[in-house]
Amino acid sequence: MSDDLRTAAPERPLRADARRSIDRIVTAARALVEEQGPAVSLDEVAKRAGVAPATLYRHFPSRMHLFETVYRSRMLTVLERAPELSSGHEPMDALLLWLHEFIDFSIESHRVLTVLLSQGLQETDPSANAQWGRAQVVPVVARLLQPAQRAGGIRGDLTADELVALVTGLTFAVDFREGRPDVRRAGALRTMELLIDGLAPR
Repeated sequence: MSDDLRTAAPERPLRADARRSIDRIVTAARALVEEQGPAVSLDEVAKRAGVAPATLYRHFPSRMHLFETVYRSRMLTVLERAPELSSGHEPMDALLLWLHEFIDFSIESHRVLTVLLSQGLQETDPSANAQWGRAQVVPVVARLLQPAQRAGGIRGDLTADELVALVTGLTFAVDFREGRPDVRRAGALRTMELLIDGLAPR
């Protein structure tokens, strides 16, 4: 895991053992969220990671610190899928498949954030988190979007920044729909398909 994922880590370089502890904590937290949801306790994360609770709290003083790091890690995993999809699919298909995965990730991360905020926690730095996310996502979307535009699948004047804004807004809007999570997800994907159809070349 790269150092920029460690939002709660000290500024000086970490020792190798501290870095390994953080990696184990983040891996354990990711697994437990998938199994139990965002209500999982930090003590349970420490137990799964095989570290003392004091070690976890030293690096992540709150659940928000930990989950921000977890979802930065998850985002990078989604971003790393782009080259694989590009090499195995036609440009427009690669873009659409990646957007599906990004929407799934965005819905999940926003759901977790909503739960944490409802428990009285606050983001460590909302503006910095948003800027970090856009800085990671926009270049990847550009590398998927440009081949799709050259292939004539999507209008050529659309920028990656605009597409990210449209899709991000879509995922936030889905939280205001009623119904089961799978129904809301299906609605989000359907809305994305309508959006992409509307962005076909004129």
